[in-house]
Amino acid sequence: MILAIIFAGACKNSGKKIETVIPAQMDFKETTFNFGAIPNGSEQKCSFEFQNTSKVPLVISTVIESCGCTISKWPKKPIRPGKSGIIEIKYKPAGAGLFRKSISVFSNAKNSPVHLYIKGEIIL
Repeated sequence: MILAIIFAGACKNSGKKIETVIPAQMDFKETTFNFGAIPNGSEQKCSFEFQNTSKVPLVISTVIESCGCTISKWPKKPIRPGKSGIIEIKYKPAGAGLFRKSISVFSNAKNSPVHLYIKGEIIL
């Protein structure tokens, strides 16, 4: 009987409001950038524009590149609902031939991680 009373007390609603976490939504205009034919060793730049289409702030926690030849720069402050941001990519090719590199964007968005791609052909 004592266990039943303790259990009932533990299960009783404490009167606190339970909050539902609403994730952000990150929508990119494009997720692939094609550099085309580029010379070996020449630094290339591109950017990926996105918008926070949710009703909560979007926070990018990190961006991970698949290769040391790729460097990314992203907004460190939260992106307010309805606002846009840009992820900038620098790529320094080495070697020759076709390439395809990925950039993974981690955030509080329900579609996280988002995978971005750069591709092209390195010519000598």
